Amino acid sequence: MHLASLFPPPTIEAERVLLRPIAHKDRSALYEIFSDKRVMEYWSSVPYTSIEQADQLIAHIQTGYKEKSFLQLGIEHRKDQRLIGTATLHAIQTQCSRAELGYALHPNFWGQGLMHEALIALIGYAFDEANLLRIEADIEPNNVASAKALIRLGFKKEGYFPSRWIVNGIISDSEMYGLVNPHFKL
Repeated sequence: MHLASLFPPPTIEAERVLLRPIAHKDRSALYEIFSDKRVMEYWSSVPYTSIEQADQLIAHIQTGYKEKSFLQLGIEHRKDQRLIGTATLHAIQTQCSRAELGYALHPNFWGQGLMHEALIALIGYAFDEANLLRIEADIEPNNVASAKALIRLGFKKEGYFPSRWIVNGIISDSEMYGLVNPHFKL
């Protein structure tokens, strides 16, 4: 198992996007993304209401890098070097060589295939370099776009969990999707 190759956080290149470590310079872009109600509609927390929440996110991400507990990378549009989203491997289970996938993209970039490109790159890195056996994604059942994105990446719907999340006083269900590394080596 090569999970150690996830840290220090890598930079992963794709055709139109670059996945890179998140730094303090990204605070405004992160705030813009995570304060948008459209982005946060199916997220497990409410939209940000202050720039200090972006600072807290950055501190949390930096701790994750140091403790090797999760990997959240910024998605940078290569054309203008603008941070447009994040892609995350979290809930990393070393013994089972498994992680959960999370992602967010600024709405101005929806429907352009940029997230698909970023996730192909991240999953490729997770399987080929870190030798993960399995990646899972937990989504809100009404998030049809996310379900389609996962299926397009090869994920299979594996389960349904009623009343799994409570966000801002609203109870919601969850669907679990999974993708197994066909080239995994013990």
